[in-house]
Amino acid sequence: MNSFLLRGLLFLLVAGVSLSPAEIISGKPVRPRRPDPREDAISRGLLKLRETQNASGSWGVQRQGGLTALVLLTYLGHGEPDNSPMYGPTVAKAAQWLLDHEAEMPVAPNEKRDALQLHDSALRAFALGEYYGLTKDERVPPHLERAASALLAKLPADGRWPDASPLDPATRPAFFWRVYALRSFQLQGIQKEKVSEGLKRIQTFLEAQRKTLESPPGQPPVAADQLAVSNAAELLLQDNRKASTPQMEAWLQEMTARKLDWGAPQADLFHYCIGTQWCVQFGGTAWRKWSTYHHDPFIAAQAADGTWPAMAANPREPLQSDPDISGQTYRTALAIFTLEYYYRYLPTSRQD
Repeated sequence: MNSFLLRGLLFLLVAGVSLSPAEIISGKPVRPRRPDPREDAISRGLLKLRETQNASGSWGVQRQGGLTALVLLTYLGHGEPDNSPMYGPTVAKAAQWLLDHEAEMPVAPNEKRDALQLHDSALRAFALGEYYGLTKDERVPPHLERAASALLAKLPADGRWPDASPLDPATRPAFFWRVYALRSFQLQGIQKEKVSEGLKRIQTFLEAQRKTLESPPGQPPVAADQLAVSNAAELLLQDNRKASTPQMEAWLQEMTARKLDWGAPQADLFHYCIGTQWCVQFGGTAWRKWSTYHHDPFIAAQAADGTWPAMAANPREPLQSDPDISGQTYRTALAIFTLEYYYRYLPTSRQD
């Protein structure tokens, strides 16, 4: 069974939606289903993004590569392939645009790019990996092979990219999307042995980093934001049950206690996206608290037209506060990606 279909069916079961065999086989509901505010918000956002797609297949005006990749991920996460009745043409045009603009994919080790370019190139690699996983479009593997080679060439033996660190606020998003890209390549069989070895190096680095930060007694606590990316990535790479630690519990408590205020000066959309992913992977009370405190405000912040409004200025991500179409696309797509996460990826480690 297609992995995305399996994820979708598991989501329906988790959400408490009862389907008959006829509904599962046909994909069409034959009786009313219980309304889901999250799914309604996602659907409104996807419809709006479809309306705002450029004729070329891209989105936005600035940083089109990263935006197009992020939007494509929202459709793929919703189980919409290139032959989807509602969104197929949208998905196909977006994928074609990314394939036609490979120059923005991960680059050679000696080529320098700024933090935003690193972020966007990692997103493109991740999106095309997920697109191939859903569609098996044979045009895609050569692109993924080149992206995997570039990412692995930049990864040293200690598992720490010199230009993207989970502890650096500027390059933290690039680090996270790179891990997701490699994980996607691994699942699709792209340079599987080399990618798996690279992911093991990254996991070793993350484990050592966490232990180092947890061990010194009497040291000031590490901010939850700082470790959210590395811990979420570490949990994603785990294939076994992971023991909790007091420091991780403290970080989770700080993360879950900070309720989302969309208009607050300190609001950071990427922080809430990563917090969702960390709490889903960690599970237990962390996920239940996070879901209660943050997803409802996410839904409440959505405008009537399906978009999400501008937030406070963020030096790490200018699009968060951009009132124009590029900023609107970024916020809407990342909000949808965040709301989709709890049924997009199954936890690899749970603390239930």
